[in-house]
Amino acid sequence: MKDTYPRQAFDVYAKSLPKGVLIPFRTVIYIRRAKEVFPSEEGDEQVSTGKRYRSFLEQRVEAKRQREQYFVGGLKPCRVASGLSQKELADLIDKNQTLIADLENRDSADHPTFLRLCEVLKVAPEDLDSQNRIENPVLQEGQEGRGVSASEKDVAERRRQVNRLKDQAWRLSDVRSIWLGGLKARRLEAGLTQRELARMVGTNQTTIFELEKKDARRGAYMKTIRKLSEVLDVPPADLICGD
Repeated sequence: MKDTYPRQAFDVYAKSLPKGVLIPFRTVIYIRRAKEVFPSEEGDEQVSTGKRYRSFLEQRVEAKRQREQYFVGGLKPCRVASGLSQKELADLIDKNQTLIADLENRDSADHPTFLRLCEVLKVAPEDLDSQNRIENPVLQEGQEGRGVSASEKDVAERRRQVNRLKDQAWRLSDVRSIWLGGLKARRLEAGLTQRELARMVGTNQTTIFELEKKDARRGAYMKTIRKLSEVLDVPPADLICGD
């Protein structure tokens, strides 16, 4: 009888899960602690018990998420494209330069630091954790700390403009809001027809036609932009900004 209360909580929680979802074995351990976390009261309904138990599990999941490490393989390219040194970036996120150097070497950061880097660098999370590190030929590593020329500033500013567009689209959960103003010109430079480009990208000709229209009502998925960039051998910025 002493296990009735946590067992009721577990039954209600299990019934609330979608069909086919497996309950981790560790959840059984949580059941034993449920009685301590949620003291039993007379008149409590099973639904109320289930809600409080789910809240307990959600807190556990949130705590685990805060401890997780997030891939930041795109940190160095994003930092260099923004025209920031390691020390400048460290100052902006209230950390030390050693941490930035360590993050660029080990390629992982905790959740709070990951979000702060996205905010400061004005990039979407998918750019910061991208494993496709597109190095800028103008901004070479050896030029860091030796001043930035006018042409380098232009490249960095253009990249920041593109990142702001992508960041806005990500925050609005509108993955199709980025219009590819430079797609048609880059396709013609490559000597490809719409049908040929569509086949190489893995889509249909109608999609390419719609993306090239000046009054296009939809943009492209980020994965489509990356694929077009690879096929046409141009930076994503050229596809988005155009001429």
